[in-house]
Amino acid sequence: MSMFSPNGSAALLELVGDPVLTLRSDLSVLRANPAARDWLGADAADGWRLLRHAAGLRLETWLRDATLAVDAGRMPPAAPPLKLADGRRVTLHLLRERPNWLLHARLSAADHGEPPLVEWLALSPLPALLADAAGGGVLRRNAAFDALSPGAPRHL
Repeated sequence: MSMFSPNGSAALLELVGDPVLTLRSDLSVLRANPAARDWLGADAADGWRLLRHAAGLRLETWLRDATLAVDAGRMPPAAPPLKLADGRRVTLHLLRERPNWLLHARLSAADHGEPPLVEWLALSPLPALLADAAGGGVLRRNAAFDALSPGAPRHL
């Protein structure tokens, strides 16, 4: 068995410490290495489906754009940052292994330094800002606030 045959590739992926999914052309899971099964659960296909659903349009748009770019011989766009429920972050890379795709996931440790309030602020569809209680300085504001108030204030 050559390491570059389909069986050799699958055997090599079993040894990789990071999660790697072999995806069909419709981006459904064909195979998952042990690290991917640890990450997504014993049924990695269901875990991948749930992750795609939870990540929403950002991930789906990236998957579409990345597959088109790779197939056209261009560099794919960077994957959107994903944060898991446990606080870990995931960086995805998509590679072509015809007729399939390889999706590599690099998991990083949980980032406990960023308060959830900052993330909620960024995700809120309503205009919002975070101000310093002592001095009234605007610490952060979200895109909806910027759209409502161009040239947003520095102090309240």
